[in-house]
Amino acid sequence: MKRFKGIVYIAITLALLVIAIPSSVHGAFFISTTLSGNDHFDPTTLGNNSYTTASKTVTVTANSTLAASRVVYMTSTGKVLYTNATDNLTCDPYGLTVQSITGQAKGTILLNGYWREDGWAFTAGNRLWLDADNSGNVTDVQPSDSGDQDVCIGRAISEDIGYFHFDATWVGID
Repeated sequence: MKRFKGIVYIAITLALLVIAIPSSVHGAFFISTTLSGNDHFDPTTLGNNSYTTASKTVTVTANSTLAASRVVYMTSTGKVLYTNATDNLTCDPYGLTVQSITGQAKGTILLNGYWREDGWAFTAGNRLWLDADNSGNVTDVQPSDSGDQDVCIGRAISEDIGYFHFDATWVGID
């Protein structure tokens, strides 16, 4: 019983300590998960072929020349190539190219975040998928043919802005 009272006393003390911390410190320390310090972003302010500073990017080496705004996977050599939603070996997306990358050169890909491409024509709110008809392309139409791989990679924010989050989840269609 004595040990139980001690635990309760510690819990109450910690609760009072949290309440006593000023709200500005409390919010920043206990609630905020934003690393950039910016809790709000309007993606419609993005210019063509651009991403937010809060996005996660990485430098990679291209196996062949790659265009901007294309989805890539990592090969067994550690280099990247376009994904192919009709091939279960190459449909595992790693990121989205944010620039053209010459073959065997280094370049940047987006791992997650907002990206704008004026050439897209999405319906806002639709999920984004690997395009089963064009390697590396993004579509807001879910693949449905036999042999296609359903790989959801994000959501359309507007006709030309997508929010991307790449992971290893995909489903084959029989």
